[in-house]
Amino acid sequence: MTRITRTQCGKRQAVETQLTVTSVLAPRADGLPGIYAPLQIVTDVELYREGQAVPERQWSGSQPRPFLSFEGLIFVVATPLSAIEARRLMINSGLADIIEQKPAEFKKALGFPLPAEHRAYQLVARGNTIQLDSIKRIENKLRGQSAVILPFVEAMSLTLNQQDQIKVVGISVSDSQAATLGIPPLPWGKLNEQAPFSAQAQIQLPPSIELTDKSLQASVEGLDNTIVFPIKPVGQSVGHYAMVPAELVGTLKTGTQRRIIFADKPHSFLLARAGYHGFRLYARSIDDVPNLYRHFIGQGMEVITQVQEIERVKILNRGLTRIFWLVALVGIIGGIAALIASLYAAVERKKREIGMLRLMGLSRGAVFGFPIYQGVAIAILSVIVAIGGYAILASVINVVFAADLRLGEKICFLPHEYFLMAFLATTGAATLSSLLAAWKTTEIEPAEAIREE
Repeated sequence: MTRITRTQCGKRQAVETQLTVTSVLAPRADGLPGIYAPLQIVTDVELYREGQAVPERQWSGSQPRPFLSFEGLIFVVATPLSAIEARRLMINSGLADIIEQKPAEFKKALGFPLPAEHRAYQLVARGNTIQLDSIKRIENKLRGQSAVILPFVEAMSLTLNQQDQIKVVGISVSDSQAATLGIPPLPWGKLNEQAPFSAQAQIQLPPSIELTDKSLQASVEGLDNTIVFPIKPVGQSVGHYAMVPAELVGTLKTGTQRRIIFADKPHSFLLARAGYHGFRLYARSIDDVPNLYRHFIGQGMEVITQVQEIERVKILNRGLTRIFWLVALVGIIGGIAALIASLYAAVERKKREIGMLRLMGLSRGAVFGFPIYQGVAIAILSVIVAIGGYAILASVINVVFAADLRLGEKICFLPHEYFLMAFLATTGAATLSSLLAAWKTTEIEPAEAIREE
């Protein structure tokens, strides 16, 4: 039984789940205590520890509601700001630039005219979004100037009943702020990040669309997924565009960064499970890593790998391989020469015995095979001794370096097929080396034995 704990609202909570132990890892497999479990279990545990509910396992918790995101904000003040005051607004606010809006630009952005004797400024976050903490910082800096702050999202459109696609602006202001802007009071009031879905799902339709008292099905595209949700008409807007609560456009803007869904229960927008920030890919060998690196970089994916170190190791490996084959080639040539000389000398020493065999009736072909058999026997014994020496030395090396290796790894290892290749190569070289000595035996006549007597 596995127990998962968390602390939420100052209270310690815990749930239990049944896991089956399939094996126990060696102590050096991982330096940290832990368990290896299926990915789904690990994901559920992380969600639970973050305070979220996991309905599939009946683990209670809060529902992950989307936070609000905006591209910037527009604020309206009665008196113009000095250059110093304007620059001071960007300090520690997450906003990158401030632009004074002309009345025509204000009307184009929001759909209704700028109030007379007021100035409008636009604060934008270049290539980023802002959250409510940035808006609150601007409110504090504009305190005492009766500013009306309007967070915005550009190019936000809704499709109503799969027919009419309309541009919407998000405006949430109090009745006094609505009077300052010269617009009627809004049914949903001022910005409230805790507003329920029923307060967010309201819309004032533009004059170009016939007003209805029935709930409409709204859908928005341009997100990771198309979201369909009900929205209630609550009158007509005063401008060219439809008006919705700023909380709604802020929630939908978050959907461009994180996947959100509309759930019938609890009838609200919810954050979908977050994807993975990355993955770890294991290549078959280090020779495959550079090609994989170039493949992912070509697809625009950020990859962290040790390509340069691998290239240096490969260069070193090629150099060491050339040195090895050079030494091996010298050794092979020397071994063949020594074997040829040894077998040829053996024939010269045993000329009398071979002559006696010829005198007893053995043919030239029969004595031809004696040096070959001797060479092959020497080769077989040499291979057996070499394999035994390798096994002993490899065991010593792997034991000495075991502390620096992972579980199951070996620093000295030869595949089994290498032994077969070594056997065939050695016996083949021994056979070729014995041919000269074998040819020498065919020149020995029976008379050689009589002369020796």
